[in-house]
Amino acid sequence: MTSFARWSLLIALSLLWSGVFAQLGIVTGGIYEGVPQSMLDNAENIFCEYVQLGVRWVRIQSDWPGTSNSTYQSIVEIAHASGIAVDVIVPAQYCGSDDNNTAIDQFTAAYTAHLDDLMAHVFYGSAQIDAFEIANEPNIEENGCPDGQTRFRVSPNAFAWLLRRVYQWKQSRGYSMKIISGGILNTYTTESFWPSFFASGAFFVYEGQAPFDYFGIHPYDPYSIDQNCINSGQTNCFSGWEDQISSGLIDVYNQVARATGTSGVPLFATEFGLQTLSSCPANANCVITYDQQSAGMQAAVSAIFKSGVCPLALWYDYRDDYGGPQTFGIRAGWNGATYPPKQPTWSTFQQLCGGTGSSNPDQCW
Repeated sequence: MTSFARWSLLIALSLLWSGVFAQLGIVTGGIYEGVPQSMLDNAENIFCEYVQLGVRWVRIQSDWPGTSNSTYQSIVEIAHASGIAVDVIVPAQYCGSDDNNTAIDQFTAAYTAHLDDLMAHVFYGSAQIDAFEIANEPNIEENGCPDGQTRFRVSPNAFAWLLRRVYQWKQSRGYSMKIISGGILNTYTTESFWPSFFASGAFFVYEGQAPFDYFGIHPYDPYSIDQNCINSGQTNCFSGWEDQISSGLIDVYNQVARATGTSGVPLFATEFGLQTLSSCPANANCVITYDQQSAGMQAAVSAIFKSGVCPLALWYDYRDDYGGPQTFGIRAGWNGATYPPKQPTWSTFQQLCGGTGSSNPDQCW
């Protein structure tokens, strides 16, 4: 038995013992229209590949520039025909004060009105989705508001109330899709966003009623990666990082349970991954070889499912950005003819997903 096979067996046994049924999926990236081999033109090929990989979930993003309603509808229909569930992330940005209840109410009302619009004009009929992911990485600090001030993408209290109002929206309309809280970046709960978030009245006023079906998390945790080891080209660089992710997920789960007054809500890692760069700077979630990316993928999946609190995880993402800086893909960037597979990463992902299709990444093309 190979070392990878032994590792896979140990993970499978640990999941069986813990009662967790793990499912892996993938983030499609912004490939809907206007890029080579887009979802508009090649959705059948892409989802054929996802099936042979064993993907169980895909994540797409609403309101992507230049993407038509019909393209979104086709993506959902093809995904469901392929036996794959669809998570739709709906971005959010809040530019007001975190203690301004009037501004927060206006923000949450506008957001749920937009969800109504999406359900009425995009994700209806045969294109009904499986989950809405509410916002994305609210704890990112940026200066995208009109006043140019640096602030959280969505401030902690406003984010908590957004989740509460969206969950009430779902209940009042009788929808069955899952609500995933938009993935908070990293599991370091000592960072400033977390205490204010958990202290929000959106939780303690409704004790015992969590405002989500899954708590989204992005366990990149780059401060725990051994960059010296990575830059030396070795592949055995991830043990400390793996331990941090697993323990961090358990900590998040326990804090969410305390904040909501529940026995616990499962986590959903709606992004995890490592990008490939020529050199890896400090505190960045990156590697320098495909073999390292493969080894890091194994370590991350081991950590996520070993935690026993996170049964769903999505690799970020399908292929490197077209003309962009991010290189998280299991396929590399466009070379003028195709997106070449990162063979070790692609094959490892197929094994981890339990895919039974061809081992040839280009079988569907």
